[in-house]
Amino acid sequence: MNFAHPAHFGWFALFFILAAGAYLLRRFQKARIQEWFSTHAIEKVFPFSRWRSFSFWKGLCRVLALFFLVLAVTGPRIGQEMKTVKVSGSTVYILFDCSASMLAEDLKPNRLENSKILLGGLLEKMHGNRVGIIAFAGEPFVFCPLTFDLFAVRQFLRSIDPQMIPVPGTHIGSAIRLALSKMPETGSRAIVLLTDGEDHKSDPEGAVKEAESAGVRIFAIGIGKPEGEPIPIKDASGSVTGFKKNAKGEIVMSKLGEKFLLDAAQTTGGAYFRAEQSGEAIDMVSAKLDESANSPLTRKEDSYSDRYQWVLALSIFLFLLGETLDAFGQKILWRRTAVLYLLLAFGLSGKSYADSFRSKIAEGNKLYHVNKYEQALQEYEAAAAVRPDDPRASFNKGTAQYRLKAWDQSAEELQKSSMSRDPKMRARSLYNLGNVHLQSGKYAEAVKSYQESLRVNPRDEDAKENLKLALRFMKNPPPQNKDQKQQDKKGQDKSKEQKAQEGEKKENAKRMLKGASDEDQNKPKFKPKPNGKKKEDDEDW
Repeated sequence: MNFAHPAHFGWFALFFILAAGAYLLRRFQKARIQEWFSTHAIEKVFPFSRWRSFSFWKGLCRVLALFFLVLAVTGPRIGQEMKTVKVSGSTVYILFDCSASMLAEDLKPNRLENSKILLGGLLEKMHGNRVGIIAFAGEPFVFCPLTFDLFAVRQFLRSIDPQMIPVPGTHIGSAIRLALSKMPETGSRAIVLLTDGEDHKSDPEGAVKEAESAGVRIFAIGIGKPEGEPIPIKDASGSVTGFKKNAKGEIVMSKLGEKFLLDAAQTTGGAYFRAEQSGEAIDMVSAKLDESANSPLTRKEDSYSDRYQWVLALSIFLFLLGETLDAFGQKILWRRTAVLYLLLAFGLSGKSYADSFRSKIAEGNKLYHVNKYEQALQEYEAAAAVRPDDPRASFNKGTAQYRLKAWDQSAEELQKSSMSRDPKMRARSLYNLGNVHLQSGKYAEAVKSYQESLRVNPRDEDAKENLKLALRFMKNPPPQNKDQKQQDKKGQDKSKEQKAQEGEKKENAKRMLKGASDEDQNKPKFKPKPNGKKKEDDEDW
């Protein structure tokens, strides 16, 4: 048994206070009556005393009704089971460079910690995707298997350290091939590569070509600066005792290998960023993954069945039973009880009407958050049929239609919800309406919507940022994106210049509605290529 709202157990304290108070009041009234009247007189004056045999049961029914009412508020759920849920998302492997060069301090506090901070922000926007981590230096290994549990991925991320891989060096090619071997053969797949780009003899260009052939995009994030930085050597206390030197005794200057990273991104249809562009990198990568999140993935999750309705029904039954016992033999009480039954019938019908709307909105939200936008739209439309004038239904319909790129329909629904009397709903609707216009290329309308949203909520930083973007696009419209997959099917290769232009376009439409590892079991299509006989590398950073 599970409870959806365990914090509401505090209401039981009020229940015990009321129950004790009712008992003491009953005892006090009974004692006062017996002081003034004899038993014979009591039976003559108070007809209900003839039914004193029901007194205990009436009180018990009322106390139990209140008890079960409080229990229903806690949201009891019975019947846990594991369900396989189909979602639309991408399979993403994060390749994390753990070589000694990541300890260089040209990015504060150092390259390694800076990468962890950047990835933490990216993981916040990767819900619905299956993510894994491959750590690499001289050799790669799967540090975190593919999983939907992003909290677990963040825990793995925090524990990454250069000392975990005994083989020194930076073998990017081997890491890419290992990621390819662990991915499914079909669906939306991507690699997020965080490295300084200094590869030591692992044929990274060949690995990039293999990724291109498999349709796996590489989003490369360069960690470090082109001018280079020495690699510090620290003692146990964290004090710098010297700097890394090569075989000739010269201090190593670890430089950002930007050319390879840029070529890898352009070749595979991904994008390249420097770590200093963390905000842009996070927005671009998450937007690109959302655009292509159309591959069917499955995940297992716990499912609980709400049973508060049963407890609430029991509470109502006991309450009515107590009232019925109280009405025996008294016409006035029978009339009162009959009126209570009628009011309850009307109340339940109204509640059923309201619950129907709320349940459809809630079900639509669940589908929306697992990227099932078409099914979510159907639930929102059903909710709108129950309450056609409710702005919440229009807002959610417009949001789902936005995800489905039905710009005109989305704009129409968001325009309706922007007429809401609730300032928060109005501001969110106008902001989302601006996103629709921005995506559909109507930059003047986008500017107007963002401005109106800011009049309602001047503190909305996202609206301010998108307003600047819309104003810039009015003066200098960005190039239109083309579907990379469609061109691949037709055998048309994009030029590097076109790919670079697509990589530079920033997607600013934000997301509008706020367990164990599940590693892929399919047979791998790719196998890591052996590096041949192992040799001692002069470059061990």
